[in-house]
Amino acid sequence: MRGSLRPLLGVAMLVCGLGTAAAASDSSGYLHSAFQETYARAQIGHATTLGGAYDQSLREGRTADTLAAMFKACVRQHPQPAAAEYLLVGFVLQDGRMVNTQVAPADELGICFARAVAGLAFPPPPARYVPCAVALRFDGRTLQQLSAFPSAEAPPPPPAW
Repeated sequence: MRGSLRPLLGVAMLVCGLGTAAAASDSSGYLHSAFQETYARAQIGHATTLGGAYDQSLREGRTADTLAAMFKACVRQHPQPAAAEYLLVGFVLQDGRMVNTQVAPADELGICFARAVAGLAFPPPPARYVPCAVALRFDGRTLQQLSAFPSAEAPPPPPAW
């Protein structure tokens, strides 16, 4: 009887091995879409009354001035030709810290901006949206902050890994 189970055991191991390999390839695909996932969550939050008001607060006043100054400082530190647009996404916690920041494109300027923003204290987001997904978009040529959601029909491309 032991001899007759060996072929079945071999087939079971092969099937399990293929299933594990498929799951690993699926999870790696998920890692590449984390940028788009965060952007989509920010877009959903923006569509709500509280989320839209919070996003607007990030584009006005002292927070907007601080973000613009950080972006301009990175442009001065990295004077290579800038991309047309920079999109940074992340989650703002209740204490105002941004975590899991990602930027596209991930060139020297974008990485500089992401690091600077990660150290910034943001206004606390609405309690029901914590952690609050946020998207910040800057024009690489004019150095001005833009609306992060110009069109719901054209989500941003994922960053190049």
